[in-house]
Amino acid sequence: MNVSALAESLRETAGKAQRSEGLSAQSLLISLAVYGAIFLVATGIFSFLKDRSYGV
Repeated sequence: MNVSALAESLRETAGKAQRSEGLSAQSLLISLAVYGAIFLVATGIFSFLKDRSYGV
């Protein structure tokens, strides 16, 4: 197996989204923060409703 050919193909594909769509590390971190906030809110709502529903 030609290691240099593999390394070259990895260099070409790495960062493809950033080059083609303009995505950056900042937008990735913002996306993760939004996901985390939604997850925390959903977990809080679930915990609240779980405690309120006695019959289930």
